[in-house]
Amino acid sequence: MKYIIVHHSLTPKDLPADQAERSFNNNHRERGFRKSSMGWYIGYHWVIYGNGELRSYRLPTELGQHTTNYNDSLGICLSGNFDIEDPNPAQVEALKALLTILLKSHDVEVENIVPHRKFATKSCYGSRLPDDWAKNLIKKG
Repeated sequence: MKYIIVHHSLTPKDLPADQAERSFNNNHRERGFRKSSMGWYIGYHWVIYGNGELRSYRLPTELGQHTTNYNDSLGICLSGNFDIEDPNPAQVEALKALLTILLKSHDVEVENIVPHRKFATKSCYGSRLPDDWAKNLIKKG
């Protein structure tokens, strides 16, 4: 596994997790994403909701459905639109904790924690956040 790719959902980060989860699952099913072994169509391995809650949708050993030509990477989505708002502290702490675990358990280089926009012509993980934002959560300790 070479990359950990971080996304934003474009949905409001204060949307209740259960409601956002249903929306993501329905949207990804309608887009033809493969169902995971965990029973979800959500293409990310994990989603971090606005309250900082982390939920898993694909096993780390499963192909994701989050980045064309890079679905063999791990996909993490933060609920929110980071073109217009910033992640809240609970989301940042949850992301930092998850990244710390994944770097150790999947032998990914910290330099390979990247925003989705590295592989797509979109702002994802949000234009308010620099390309090195997620990896700097780890580098700064």
